[in-house]
Amino acid sequence: GLPPQQLIILGYDRWYAHAVCLMYKPLEGSWERIDVGAVALPADCRFCAIAGCLFSLSPPTRERAGCVSRLCPATGTWEHISTTAWIHHWGWSCAYDRGRLYGIFKNRVQSLNVSSGQWEELPRLSHERGGASLCVVDGRLFVIGGKTASVEEYVELQQRWVSVPDMPRAVDGAGTVALDGKLLVIGGRHFIDAFDFHPISAVLEYNPRDRSWKELPRMLSQRYCCRVTVLWGDLVVIGGLDGTGETLERVERYDRQSQRWEVMVRLPEPLFSSGATVVQV
Repeated sequence: GLPPQQLIILGYDRWYAHAVCLMYKPLEGSWERIDVGAVALPADCRFCAIAGCLFSLSPPTRERAGCVSRLCPATGTWEHISTTAWIHHWGWSCAYDRGRLYGIFKNRVQSLNVSSGQWEELPRLSHERGGASLCVVDGRLFVIGGKTASVEEYVELQQRWVSVPDMPRAVDGAGTVALDGKLLVIGGRHFIDAFDFHPISAVLEYNPRDRSWKELPRMLSQRYCCRVTVLWGDLVVIGGLDGTGETLERVERYDRQSQRWEVMVRLPEPLFSSGATVVQV
């Protein structure tokens, strides 16, 4: 049978008054709201969730110092990782790989060693990107889109960014995930002009081996700023916003065998600015 796994989602309620943590047990089809001290989190955190880890990053204000914390789902406790400075004002997308947390703001990408709490700034990107997404594929860090179709990859040995082939279209606020050595770019926004945009349902797959893009079947819903994870080898897309700014409650799953999208479940309550990950029980 399938190994028992749980989907954990951390985000804010509709009024951004409290952070909420939900756990979904797919074998039982049941939701559970779990207490992880989330109500104490400030209302401007960024959440990153990947490989069974959940992080919150709160920027500093005049009233408090900022910090990065890691959640241990098994105990429901938070571990302080590092304090933050004004420079650590990341966008909505973060990535985590081999003990390092990555964030982006405009043309600056930073990494945090979660063991030592030390920050490092990577070389500048070729240009500023608003709403770009981050993803690590087999140890290779990619910066995707941001009102552009361009993608950059960080070559760690040379400490420089290189361009990879453009996506078929410009995208902003896309969900990303690594799966079987490939980069998946899911949903996002397409800007018609500086102020007018519409969400998209497109799913793109980039193969770093032959540097090629291809389109996969579209999602059932158009959404941007969604979170993506992998459950039993299938893509799972959670939350995100529609064209009116409302949070989507449908959780979609892409069955790679049938190459079809389906509604897996609905969120019991809408969550904003969420992070999501799958943990092995």
